[in-house]
Amino acid sequence: MRKFTLLLAMFAFLGFQVIGQNLQIQGTVTHGVTGEVLPGVTVMAKGYAGIGTITNDQGKYILIVPEGTERLQFSFIGMKTSQVIIGGQTTIDVKMEEDLLGLEEGV
Repeated sequence: MRKFTLLLAMFAFLGFQVIGQNLQIQGTVTHGVTGEVLPGVTVMAKGYAGIGTITNDQGKYILIVPEGTERLQFSFIGMKTSQVIIGGQTTIDVKMEEDLLGLEEGV
């Protein structure tokens, strides 16, 4: 019984360590000039393939990234890609700028 209790305590400790290694970041992405929310913006953890999300119809996102992730990258058609330093922040709101050059190249 004592070995089982010790084993259970060890799993609980390791489980808390894994949970503690992630950071939940949330925020809203808007148009830098009009202030309108931007649904469908891609939000990625820079340097971690496959860790990302998109903003919902209200421009909001929630992303869980590994602790130590330094930057988030925001991209959207017709807008300049933005990189934001996390720096321990859990709420990051972004105002995106239009990329007129990128729009002209596509035409």
